[in-house]
Amino acid sequence: MKNINYSISLFVFVVFLFGSTNKLSAQDPHFGFNTSLIEYQSPGLVGTQDNQMSFQSVYRNQWRNIGTAFQTYGFSGNAKVSRSTNTTLSVGGFVFNQSSFSYNSLLAHVSVAANVLLSDGKILTVGLGSGTRYESLNPDELMWTDQFNGYEYDPNIAHGEWFAHEQKASFDLSAGMSYKFISTDRGGDFFPKSSGTISTGFWHLNQGKRLTLYEEQTNIKMVFMTDLQFAMGDDKKAAINPWLLGMYEGGAYEVLVGADFKFYLKESEKYGKSRSIVAFGGGYRWRDAALARIKFDFANYGIGVLYEINTSSLKEASKGFGCFEILLTYSPTKKNFSLY
Repeated sequence: MKNINYSISLFVFVVFLFGSTNKLSAQDPHFGFNTSLIEYQSPGLVGTQDNQMSFQSVYRNQWRNIGTAFQTYGFSGNAKVSRSTNTTLSVGGFVFNQSSFSYNSLLAHVSVAANVLLSDGKILTVGLGSGTRYESLNPDELMWTDQFNGYEYDPNIAHGEWFAHEQKASFDLSAGMSYKFISTDRGGDFFPKSSGTISTGFWHLNQGKRLTLYEEQTNIKMVFMTDLQFAMGDDKKAAINPWLLGMYEGGAYEVLVGADFKFYLKESEKYGKSRSIVAFGGGYRWRDAALARIKFDFANYGIGVLYEINTSSLKEASKGFGCFEILLTYSPTKKNFSLY
């Protein structure tokens, strides 16, 4: 009976993943460290980091008790490459690979952005990007209803399904903008009184074909993110960092809201703007998962660890397990490209 229940749960999960692609567009990867992977949220966030450069590596293992469901890893980064009096030119990009059972998706994207100083402490950024998506699928490694013999799943039974294509490459276009602000009391060994970034991103603007049963076009995905920070205490050594991420694509939506508490440890004399900061907090993805995360930055380096607990209807199949996510960052300061 245990094997039967597990097989049914696994089958339901696979049907959800691939059978509902007309609603979810085969699901782009999503992350818990969304505020650190800014290149993936909007081309309009490229160049908005404090230092001249910022690089991130992430690994995400989701629902690990169900086969090989959702293994995601990759890299992202951006850098300011040119500066005039009131403008910097920045470039960025990401490469993410996501696999689940026999499905694999590779995303590669590059963006260019202009960061314009509107007034003291206020910057508007506009960015454009392009990239590619490569998808592959082996239907013989999936579970199908025809392979249920009345007692359990039997892989020796032919599934009878036919796919016109088992791999697909498509071109992708994106655009976005952001507004960043920071109070005048910045610098030194404390947090500014207030700062934040509000951004929008638009992905799959050309609506390229996807690897689905009927080769549906990709829906345009809209991403909205707000990342704020407010100093606490007279010495401003602590801060609260509320954030919000919202996505909408083809009738499906995702809302993730949370907050981190940050504590300023010290200013590194060797690295100038590189700080030692510890942050911990949590969030909730609406009708999907609750998460807790912690991140430590020392000089130019950072490491973060996150865990999610599944709260959606899929918790019956996942047994309540969520995902584990680890983030590594490197943010050097070689030149002063700051517009502040």
